[in-house]
Amino acid sequence: MDFFLDKNMESEIMKVSADVFSAVNLIMNPTTPEIERRKAHELLEHFKDTSPLCAKAGFFLIARSNPPVIRRCGFQLIENYVKLHWNNINADEKVCIKNNTMQILASGTGPVLEEVMYIKDALSRVVVELAKREWPQNWASLMEELHNICRLGDAQRELVLLIFTRLTEDIVHFQNIPEKRRKEMYAVLSSHVPNLFTFFHETLTEKSEKYIAKNQCKITDSETLTNCRIIQVTLETLSVFVDWVPILNFTEKRPLFSLLCKLLHYPDLCLHSAKCLLNILERKGKPSDRNVLLFFFEEIDIFNAINNKNVRSLDASSHLFFKEFLQCLLALASNLSTSIDQFAVGIPQNFSLYLNCVLVFTCHPSVVLSHLAQIIWLHIFRNAKLSTNECIVELVPTLLKYEAEKLIKCGYPSKDDCISCNFSLLTFDSDEEFEIEFSKSRSDILENLRNITKVYPKQTFSFGSLLLKSLVNGQDWKTVLDYPTAALNAVSCWDAIVSYMDASCGILMKNIETLEVKELVNDGLELLNLALNFICNDPVILSFALSCISSLFFFISFQPEQKLQVLEKIFSYLTCTVKTDCMDKDVMNLRRHASALLIKLCMNFPELLCLNGIIYATKCRLFFRMIS
Repeated sequence: MDFFLDKNMESEIMKVSADVFSAVNLIMNPTTPEIERRKAHELLEHFKDTSPLCAKAGFFLIARSNPPVIRRCGFQLIENYVKLHWNNINADEKVCIKNNTMQILASGTGPVLEEVMYIKDALSRVVVELAKREWPQNWASLMEELHNICRLGDAQRELVLLIFTRLTEDIVHFQNIPEKRRKEMYAVLSSHVPNLFTFFHETLTEKSEKYIAKNQCKITDSETLTNCRIIQVTLETLSVFVDWVPILNFTEKRPLFSLLCKLLHYPDLCLHSAKCLLNILERKGKPSDRNVLLFFFEEIDIFNAINNKNVRSLDASSHLFFKEFLQCLLALASNLSTSIDQFAVGIPQNFSLYLNCVLVFTCHPSVVLSHLAQIIWLHIFRNAKLSTNECIVELVPTLLKYEAEKLIKCGYPSKDDCISCNFSLLTFDSDEEFEIEFSKSRSDILENLRNITKVYPKQTFSFGSLLLKSLVNGQDWKTVLDYPTAALNAVSCWDAIVSYMDASCGILMKNIETLEVKELVNDGLELLNLALNFICNDPVILSFALSCISSLFFFISFQPEQKLQVLEKIFSYLTCTVKTDCMDKDVMNLRRHASALLIKLCMNFPELLCLNGIIYATKCRLFFRMIS
């Protein structure tokens, strides 16, 4: 290398390099005494900060014959020298450092599958630090040089992709460059975006064709694995561009994004592809830009991606991919809803395929994945045009079943009573974390039920009636729900139906004068009578039943003579003498619940206070109950 033409200097560099080599070995050796390790650290840091031979020693240490940890230290010495001393060194040394760095880049750091990642990252950091100080004013040929280096092999192409990634992150995302300088580099980088996208497209197309061909033949040789690695790095690089480049690049490069959707079908590439798609769909910009992104609804490969996968696999990488995939679907729903409201666009042709994908995850045993699906339904049912689409009408009965099942509280990572517990172990470190996520999920489910009730009141109430009747009749929900995965014990089902009835009946009560609600009166009164006549020896379940009576009470306005029966039921709970092995705490909670309900009903219906002097009689009964 140019640095080592002078034999005397080469001897001096070899000496200081040996000292650095020894210091690094002392630091990395776990048996080194703490005092010696501290001294080695101090020596190394002092050399980095003060020595004019820092970069020269670095180039000496990065030889492939040295261990990776020494080579990494060599690259760090060069990077540190560029950062601290670039403005103080002469032009010849600057040119020498640039030329040597590009020679190393052209020769590659080692085979793609063999070289450790931190060595590749270290070399890319050096090039980026040089670019931040020299490009484009003093290094106008940088892009052309990088383009030529890519042609030398896969190892070089991977390094160039890593350089583009870090350079773009520093300029656009992290913005860790002085503002004036950053704007200059941003402008030049933007001018190269069309060529860069062509490069990304050509790389992905070339490598994907080879990878897919061998993957179909189930060939996993080194060439296949190398192609897979280059595709992954290209997708990672593309991901840092797609959220800020002009939207025109998406409309002109449709085949590129069709390829991204196709790569969702391959386990080794699906996560990288999903992250890239998510950055596209979540990009900031004008509402008109979101409208343009609706072309993704035409990409059937997105919606077919999960058909070739086991969505209930307990593999951690698959679970991570599904999270990214669902966030892509969520971004699509958000963009579609916005475009319908602001640009009056029509429903996409593949909307039913999209809904089927969301439905698959709505009933997923993972509370995290199911919750993401619930957020998507929120976007759909809050939009008047989407919520009344014929595709939605067909799915409502199935969706209600899934919503009811997801209201059942189960899946604690500390338990093993259902399949959800296994998925919780992938995500949560404690039951407390699960509780927080489940509470958020249930809140969104109930909001969905309210929205569904506004549009489909009869279907929502009828299904809730079916759920409540099955519990009153002593049956579990296995006969009502299709292949449930939740733990269907009596208490959890009653807890779920209380939330369901409260959400749906709360909306019906606010629209009591509408024709659709009036058509439900007979069914509502029948269900109320069924709850009033329910008998059980468990005060916990009786408390749940009382909550259902409270939700259904508004139907009394259509048959006022039943008010007395409701009050008598409440008073029976106030003076509860249930013979049970449960602790007195459960009975006391039941009485408190009945008292609170009585106060609530009397506030909403003051005429109850005048019914046959029943309040006076109740006070007497409560008094004798307390002193007995």
